[in-house]
Amino acid sequence: MREKDSNSGLNKFDGRDQIVLIANAYRQDFLWKGYTAQVSFHANLDHGTIHYDENGNLARPAPLGTVESHHVDAYYLGWAGDGHIGRWNVSHAFYQALGRDDLNGLAGRAVDINAQFGALEVSYDRDWIRYKASVVYASGDGNSSDGEANGFDTIVDNPNFTGGPFSWYVHQGFNLAGTAVSLKQRNSLVPDLRTSKPKDNRTLSIQACS
Repeated sequence: MREKDSNSGLNKFDGRDQIVLIANAYRQDFLWKGYTAQVSFHANLDHGTIHYDENGNLARPAPLGTVESHHVDAYYLGWAGDGHIGRWNVSHAFYQALGRDDLNGLAGRAVDINAQFGALEVSYDRDWIRYKASVVYASGDGNSSDGEANGFDTIVDNPNFTGGPFSWYVHQGFNLAGTAVSLKQRNSLVPDLRTSKPKDNRTLSIQACS
């Protein structure tokens, strides 16, 4: 992963000591004709140091709790599918996040990652009308000071779900009470307590979002 320019969001030539590995396997016509299944493995090995952006703002780690450089090794196991089962159109995804953060800012200690995410969208065509229902779930953390981080976050996401960029909730970011931390980033579905995903690519399932 590369550092981002604070104002334009474009990649810079500077590395940020973060490695992302992705492996996907697809199977077409899995169980049903027209349905494609996918299993995936994602690894986010983030060993970045404290970083201030070009405007002098602390970009990482997020200024919450203990603000010290720390290493995050997060691993995602995913199962997803897309297509149609008979006349029903189905898109779904489930991810299990595991790993370790050696100094979580909110907990003030090392924590083990154990978080989940699920999304399902089902639609049915009748004449010229498409009836659609969508549901999304991301686990949260009821106790941010214990040794387990249960709040799910993505590495970098830009979901095409529930309207994608045309959805007000997905497209907008929400600031956390006037701080430098956002409750949710632009073009994201999940709360994450990060400063900015382009500048702070650290996975915060480890950051124990409440």
